[in-house]
Amino acid sequence: MLPCEVAADAFLVALAIWRPPRYKWAWRIVTVSLLLGDSLYYITHNWPDLSKWMFPLEESVFTAYVIAACWFLSRSFFSSPLRLEKVERYILMLLWGGLLYVSGRYLLLPFFQSGNYATPFYYINSTLFRFAETAVLALAMFMSLKTLSLHWLYLTQGIALLSISSIALGYNDGVLLGSDVPFHEYGWFWGLLMILFAQTFRASSEVVVSKWSSVRVRMAGLIFIFNLALLFVLYALRIFTTHNAFQLTSMLFIVYGLWFVASLISYQLSANIQEVLENIQAGPAELTPFRPRWNVYEVELLADKLSIAYSTIKKQSRLAALTEIAAQVAHDIRSPLAALNVALQDMSALPEKRQELARGALGRIGEIARDLLDNYKKPGAVLTSEKPASPQNLKCLIEPIISEKRAQYASKSDITIEFSAAATENIKAAVQPAEFRRIISNLVNNAIEAFKSGGRVTIELAIVGDKILLKIGDTGKGIPAVILARLGQKGETHGKAGGTGLGLYHARTSVEGWGGKLDIQSVFGRGTTVSIELPVIAAAQAPVSHDAQVAGRLTILVDDDALVRMNWKTVAKAKGISLKIYSNPKDFLAEAGQLVKETIIYLDSDLGNGVKGEDISKELHEKGFADITLETGHPPEQFAHLPWLKITGKEPPWQG
Repeated sequence: MLPCEVAADAFLVALAIWRPPRYKWAWRIVTVSLLLGDSLYYITHNWPDLSKWMFPLEESVFTAYVIAACWFLSRSFFSSPLRLEKVERYILMLLWGGLLYVSGRYLLLPFFQSGNYATPFYYINSTLFRFAETAVLALAMFMSLKTLSLHWLYLTQGIALLSISSIALGYNDGVLLGSDVPFHEYGWFWGLLMILFAQTFRASSEVVVSKWSSVRVRMAGLIFIFNLALLFVLYALRIFTTHNAFQLTSMLFIVYGLWFVASLISYQLSANIQEVLENIQAGPAELTPFRPRWNVYEVELLADKLSIAYSTIKKQSRLAALTEIAAQVAHDIRSPLAALNVALQDMSALPEKRQELARGALGRIGEIARDLLDNYKKPGAVLTSEKPASPQNLKCLIEPIISEKRAQYASKSDITIEFSAAATENIKAAVQPAEFRRIISNLVNNAIEAFKSGGRVTIELAIVGDKILLKIGDTGKGIPAVILARLGQKGETHGKAGGTGLGLYHARTSVEGWGGKLDIQSVFGRGTTVSIELPVIAAAQAPVSHDAQVAGRLTILVDDDALVRMNWKTVAKAKGISLKIYSNPKDFLAEAGQLVKETIIYLDSDLGNGVKGEDISKELHEKGFADITLETGHPPEQFAHLPWLKITGKEPPWQG
């Protein structure tokens, strides 16, 4: 056995020189001392005549080993970025104190009382050796309990086994006087092999340890304490009858075995959980499949749940980015859109149908831009209209969309779009006009995109009992049943490269919000029909138009944007509105005292140079002005603390 130990020591020395750890000089002293000590032990064992002068040298070398090992472990452990908690410091000191008691009670005291070695050197060296040895054992056990590295796990377990074997050796030779207890020599050899095995794992630059409250520490501690308690219960009940099995040497190795198994089990479980968390933290494009070291159901379940959560967050992030882009686009196109609207006021050179088409398309672009900005209120907001529904004649909303689509696909003679409405002239449903038009437009687009070449789209509007039934059908390729069941859910799409699945999802949620329902029927290879049911609302008296309300009253606009001022001036002139415009708030406030309190006032929210329209509106409200409107792209909720202040966009209120 001894030649094998010397060979293992030589390997450790070579590895310490070739691949030194963080505190390389301390570790090199450890390995060289082990090699020299085992070599001297081999010599004194085989040549007893040399032991008289070599035995003190051997004892000194082993003392140097434990002191270097103590320094190496303490520097490595206490340099960890995770500081020891108070309870951990107490437990470490308690463990060291318990080991000191065992070493003093069963090794040093019998050794001193025997009088076998009378020279002061042996007393001093033995005391120093056992004191440092117990510190090494306490540190090694505590580090193996908390480490998250296989290198440090096996390294500390190996060093702990060397210390336990040394205690067993001292007890056997010094107290039992050479009784046949072979555990110590096998233990020393296996300790060296475990240290060698640790070198096969990558050593990190610092010892990464777990917290005291982690499953790594709690599980190992509980397993060890339970088994230790069971062992003492069995001993108290005299289950074991062999006296030597409960000598100190045997007990030490039994306790060590329990400790090693507890540490290994807890490490593997903790490593599984750590692997899952690192996989999530890495944030790859797609999470890699989890392959546990040990098949633990709860850890696999955790990995699956985290994978699902990661995918959900990823989809929501895409939708949030889409919302951000849409809001920015909507904000940027409002001013040129308003200018284009004014420029197209005179379209007398165009045919009547083309004029209606242009006005309708331009109006819908404006509605979409306003709705996008209205919905951009919080992170993750969906792109649907939150404006309240109102009674609308659905036929009047649908017909402009049909005209727009026929013009859009006029170049494709193999596509026909048919619209039929029966007895719906005076029947209305409560919908939000812009959102309803958007739904019809998207559904017609979906139908046409389903054609392989050409086909027919039919839109039917009818009354069935107390419901309005709208059907949009196509003669396209149809939808497979397995996909049809999922359509209408967020993120589900079919047959559209780059589709987000938002169109049908928003259509369904909007229709349901209006008290109706949306249903999709499809026959694969023959076509699809989307049916929308809405409650009927009797026709109500038409409200007084905004133009009629402001007739004969002066309207004030305060805005620093020249394009906005031009648009408002042009539309006001065409509508016969009495409008006075100010380019800066200073000029307006200088003349505000001469205005009647019924004056209609529009203020831009951002008037330049840090001047805010909402601040000016407070001053005007205190002076008695009641009809004050703020033109802004911010949501109305931002100005909820000013209940008397109206909110609108940048477009003139009379052009629609």
